[in-house]
Amino acid sequence: MKHRVVRLISKLPLVRPDIVSGKVKIDSLNVTYRDGLLHVHLDGFVPRERTALVQERVELFQEYLERDIGEPVHVDFSIIAVDMIEVSGKPPERHPIGQQGDAKSE
Repeated sequence: MKHRVVRLISKLPLVRPDIVSGKVKIDSLNVTYRDGLLHVHLDGFVPRERTALVQERVELFQEYLERDIGEPVHVDFSIIAVDMIEVSGKPPERHPIGQQGDAKSE
């Protein structure tokens, strides 16, 4: 069952962007049966400005799983709200063709 849940989660951004969009990072996933009920627990990171949407999205995700799997599911998601910062190196210098600037071309 865990493989099925993982498959459903991995395709969520494509098939249900209303549930998963942006920069949510899932750190771990635990799928178990307890007392005859499927429990799905996720740990992850969510941009701080998106935390208000998490409860609604978890409920949508639970409904999505229940429809696909065909049985009741309990979903809970432990989140860490983070400030997302993207950092990248400066672009490489471009040299005109024939002037690569390395020892091989000299």
